[in-house]
Amino acid sequence: MKKVKLDLSTPRRFCFIGAGDALKAFLQIFVDATSEPAPILVISDQDVDARWSDDNDPSIGELCDALRLELILIDSKQESSILDAIQSHRSNIGSVFGWPHLISEKTLAHFQGCIFNFHPTDLPRFRGPGGGFSWQILQRETDVCVSIHQMVPTFDAGSILLQEKAPIDPTRINPETYRSGLKKLYREIVFPKLAEIFLHADSVELDPQESASAQYFPKLDSTKNGLIDFSWDIDAIEVFVRAFGSPFQGANALYNETPYFIERSEIHRRISNVHPFCFGLIVDVADRHVSVLCNGGQLNFLGLRDSERVDVSTREFRVGNRMYNTPDALLQAKLFRPI
Repeated sequence: MKKVKLDLSTPRRFCFIGAGDALKAFLQIFVDATSEPAPILVISDQDVDARWSDDNDPSIGELCDALRLELILIDSKQESSILDAIQSHRSNIGSVFGWPHLISEKTLAHFQGCIFNFHPTDLPRFRGPGGGFSWQILQRETDVCVSIHQMVPTFDAGSILLQEKAPIDPTRINPETYRSGLKKLYREIVFPKLAEIFLHADSVELDPQESASAQYFPKLDSTKNGLIDFSWDIDAIEVFVRAFGSPFQGANALYNETPYFIERSEIHRRISNVHPFCFGLIVDVADRHVSVLCNGGQLNFLGLRDSERVDVSTREFRVGNRMYNTPDALLQAKLFRPI
């Protein structure tokens, strides 16, 4: 599709909206790249920032104080507060770096096309809030990707300003490796390029997304969506357990009517022609694992925890018993969508 030219507003008054590591990483890079002071407004939600930040990270307030940036803290649900602050500041170039709610059409219209969004996956293949990389792991993606796209009323459908990918170790694909690979990609490559564009480009060329390739993926909740279906083949279960691994609570299954959460799994051995009546049957219990039969082999579950995230001894499990999920619960797990 033909590229679209967009002139960037001048003189530039920046507004950066968001919370968590992505916003704070960009602010540091942007300020370091600024040769002379630029009018910058930061809008964030203190509670969301705390949830989306690592324990040792400075708060958004502490960082903005250190960088001498104007910060307005709001309740992210109060959309009118965002527009009021932007209009008062007279911002004309904006970017969003992680926000739990949609930005209103009125706010988007204020920027006349010069507002962009940080999307931590490949567009248009992974539109939507996603599930903390769970969907990408289920799809067996071996790259991390960052897309910076123009914001339009349709969710994640705006033209692409900047997109970069990087491979990750295919033998260690889980949410933590996705997260660390993503951080490295946006800190070292994407954000320096974005800062350069915002500060020095007179205009940019945007690539419209191919709508025919678009796929939308909703949020996930491992406690509600992460139920293991023991009718799946062994590889599907192994990937599913990885997709809901740390920092999430884990994929889960019932044992004696009690849910248990599984940190990781390992294929112990492959066995052809395992009868469906055997699926979920516990055939071995050791100090480190509980081993069950699946379609295609024997799978070891490691790092079992209860619903309070307390480690559970494998001695609580007995060979000859089963791990399972009921058909109704499996259906509800597919239908459930977090708010």
